[in-house]
Amino acid sequence: IAAKTGRGKSVFTITFGDEASKQGFNVTHITSENENFQTTGRYDSKITGIKYDDIQLSKLNIKQKKKFEKVFVSRVKSPSKGNIKIVKFPPNDFNAASIQHILNILEADGHKTDFLIVDSPDLMQSVIPNLKDKRLQQAAIYWELKCVLESKKCIGFVTTQLTKMSSDENPSSEDLSESYDKARMLDFLMVLTQSKTQRASNEASLVVVKNRDGKLPGEPINIVTNFQIMKFEEKPPEADEDKPKII
Repeated sequence: IAAKTGRGKSVFTITFGDEASKQGFNVTHITSENENFQTTGRYDSKITGIKYDDIQLSKLNIKQKKKFEKVFVSRVKSPSKGNIKIVKFPPNDFNAASIQHILNILEADGHKTDFLIVDSPDLMQSVIPNLKDKRLQQAAIYWELKCVLESKKCIGFVTTQLTKMSSDENPSSEDLSESYDKARMLDFLMVLTQSKTQRASNEASLVVVKNRDGKLPGEPINIVTNFQIMKFEEKPPEADEDKPKII
């Protein structure tokens, strides 16, 4: 998923990680920009529906504490749910070999990764030393990461930055910052956009700009953001009075 700064890329990875776990996939979430406790707190908020700030500041009342415990006991006891492992790497101080190494360690400990989240490859280094051209470095990072995914036979989901000049009305794969080669090797690319009007009303649009194995949808998906509990909800049509559908 691609977006400009502050649009919610990292929060969106929480949605995908949680849903993958619900479907029985073992998730490994690599974070570099956020700290471990921040990513963990976001998952806790998404899974329980309790506000992120309340969890981080330990401001849970008795009702919230009981809900928190009930949700996680149920989740842990469910044999159909996958596990989520969160790994923190320092920004600009890790590469595909580092990720391969940690995946091997986790697998030896019983956690075979099915779904790998990397937030974000833009903060990785290439295995190839002394690549001075930023575009070549970014292209190499994505090729190396794809090799890791193929060798571990797992699904990959990553975040990447859009250029400052990219359009909120008509985004495309050419808007990826630093290197268009990133778009060439991705199988599926979503862009999260948010105009000033949408930002004021906690709304955004999700646009699929590449789908290697299928057709592109004709219209963007209009969504409502709720970063307090780390959720995106599909905005219903104006005439539809039903509650928003959680995606």
